[in-house]
Amino acid sequence: MTRVVITGMGWITPLGNNLDAVWKRMCNGESGIATIDRFDASSFPTKFAGQVRDFDWTQYVQDPSIHHSPAMNTQFALGAAKQAWDQSGLGTCDDLDFDRIGIYLGAGEGVLDFSAHSVINSHSWDPDESKVDSIAYSKLAAQQLDAWGEVEQEPNMSLWHLAKEYGLRGPAFNCLTACAASTQAIGEAASVLLKGNADVMFSGGTHTMLHAL
Repeated sequence: MTRVVITGMGWITPLGNNLDAVWKRMCNGESGIATIDRFDASSFPTKFAGQVRDFDWTQYVQDPSIHHSPAMNTQFALGAAKQAWDQSGLGTCDDLDFDRIGIYLGAGEGVLDFSAHSVINSHSWDPDESKVDSIAYSKLAAQQLDAWGEVEQEPNMSLWHLAKEYGLRGPAFNCLTACAASTQAIGEAASVLLKGNADVMFSGGTHTMLHAL
């Protein structure tokens, strides 16, 4: 029977951006919840949340230019994956079969450009017909929306960036099962390994829901 083991781990969280820092703060009973300062939340009924701080995703990749403009959830995934990759020692191996290294994530969608979509929806509405004018909508969308930003909203993009960064060509899956997604992804990745469909799997979860939407 195939034995599945965890060889590396990584964290990017409101409690810290590496295993040692997060574990220490957890053991000390510290909280990662604080006043929101990523945007102006003064008009919100809730003004506190868990924010990742002091994190620069470009420090966790070989060449930031190949990633264009990754969404924040993908930035977190790149940071955590780098820690896990380094801890596993796989980066020092010279006989890896990248066709047999895969990814199974529980990754949510990227941040929606709500302001742009609001402008497009409101300005393309035809009150006489009581419906959206599809031609006006298309023209406004082309003007208002960032093409890469829209692509980065898709939940599969975290997988794409990890595969791009490490040259992975093995199985690649994503599950969207709310708060259970990360745990499910780890179980599914273990199943992929047990079935012999891959030798190594990146697995875990990433999401950020802290924005002004």
